[in-house]
Amino acid sequence: MGVGAGVRDESLRRGYNVIPFKGGEKSTDPNEWRNTRVECYWALHNAFMHESIVYHDGFLNDELEWIDYEGDLMMIRKRFSGERVEDIETKESLVKREGKSPDYADATMMLYTADEPINKNMLANRRVDNYGVFGESILEAM
Repeated sequence: MGVGAGVRDESLRRGYNVIPFKGGEKSTDPNEWRNTRVECYWALHNAFMHESIVYHDGFLNDELEWIDYEGDLMMIRKRFSGERVEDIETKESLVKREGKSPDYADATMMLYTADEPINKNMLANRRVDNYGVFGESILEAM
């Protein structure tokens, strides 16, 4: 469990709906993506490439928040390995390189790829459709 597990459990205890996310789990196609986190970032990448992300008025309060948001998205880098699967830099490596976590990017990715919320009486199964792969950089369209 990641650091969000405590928040998830407490939110469920209080009766809030929760959308769990387990990025380290096996992807829907392990021959395509290393894990769920990679699969979901790839889906977000493709959404940006197809210009299907819509920001509502007031999404962020000012230009400085937009700069932080775009900076977080640009932190995510493709990782090349000897395997024939798509991969991105690990969260640990990214935090070490940048000195911070890409919280805005992670939240956007999780929101974009999330299933329906659960409550304490439901099971938490998350899945993502196969979106395919485009481009060399995970968010090169930005």
